[in-house]
Amino acid sequence: MAAGSGPPPRPSLAPGVLLAGAMPGTGYRATQWLIQRGDRYLQVSELLYRVAELCDGTRSDGEIAVLVAAATRRNLSGEDVRAIVESKLAPAGIVGNGSTAQVSRSSSPLGVQLGTKIIGPSAIDCAARVAGVFFFPGVAIVAAAAAIGTHLWLYGRHGLGSAIGEVVLEPWRMAALAAIAFGAAAFHELGHASALRVAGGRARGMGLGFYLIYPVLFTDVTDSYRLGRWRRLLTDAGGFYFNLIFTLGVFAAYAITRQDWLLVAIAIIDFEIVH
Repeated sequence: MAAGSGPPPRPSLAPGVLLAGAMPGTGYRATQWLIQRGDRYLQVSELLYRVAELCDGTRSDGEIAVLVAAATRRNLSGEDVRAIVESKLAPAGIVGNGSTAQVSRSSSPLGVQLGTKIIGPSAIDCAARVAGVFFFPGVAIVAAAAAIGTHLWLYGRHGLGSAIGEVVLEPWRMAALAAIAFGAAAFHELGHASALRVAGGRARGMGLGFYLIYPVLFTDVTDSYRLGRWRRLLTDAGGFYFNLIFTLGVFAAYAITRQDWLLVAIAIIDFEIVH
């Protein structure tokens, strides 16, 4: 050791970092582990997680290596721990002061781009609490049966010929259909938030972004990552379920007004479900 130099610093977790434990219900061969950094979850291997959980500012690299080796049954030295901290945990903002975080969101063209949250978690949670009534077993059974019945009537008996004809003859109805489709999209996102709340999590915001070249609404359901497989599935399916409920509202409007063109909205929503 060079004269005047001290021992290596004892690593500690960065502010705002929480250890969320093993990721339940996945298809991975090896168990994946979750570390929460701010409003994001980072998926890491058991080795990285075990090192991070022992970085409390009181242990040296060598002490961490001994404990991690015992927990994972892997040969590990203090130098290995230092390399993991410096090359993996510190750049990800997990260890240290968090200022060196380099992990960025996926830039996949199939992801939502330029996403901006416009509704905060408090407002969404309030709406999701109220909308949670649709997940009561009795309500869900009646809603599903009604949706199946109305769709069988629409496609099997009534058809869409006259409804499409009304839209073609009066183009202003296209704008009305676009407004209805936007309302269905917003209700779809509320379905994700409500399902997540029922599953035991909370949505972190709702916003607007771009998917490929067209604008889309999105809901931040990152909190579902810490839940089990079936609860994550419920969160995903909640949007489709609310689409079906929305079609019941459209059908009720048709039953009251007898405006055939409203039935085209149901077909549009169904197309979005399939898409």
